[in-house]
Amino acid sequence: QTSMQTQFDMLLGSLPNGYAEDPLLIIYVALTNIVQFFLMLNFLLAIVVESYMKVREHIEEMQTENEIVYDVGLTVYYGVAGSLSGWPNRRRIATLLQNRCARKNLSWVELYVLGVPKA
Repeated sequence: QTSMQTQFDMLLGSLPNGYAEDPLLIIYVALTNIVQFFLMLNFLLAIVVESYMKVREHIEEMQTENEIVYDVGLTVYYGVAGSLSGWPNRRRIATLLQNRCARKNLSWVELYVLGVPKA
């Protein structure tokens, strides 16, 4: 029971009484502290790396986080597709929304009445 109490005290960071007198006990205490340090470091790194991997996976799944070449290509594609399909002009939508900034949202009917569907 005394050895279990000593082990528990060492786990919490205290050193056993008279450890500096016995060279084998000094080696044992040093090795125990080193092993405990690396175990705790391993636990901490496992938590940090797992969180990092979750965030990285989330970023890879996002549609808005892409490479610059892909984003520029999509911008050009949607600009051409929008003009061919008769989509409303983005600048006109932005101007209309800025003029009505007191309101938080507009319905499709209000946008249609304002003339947004016209390119």
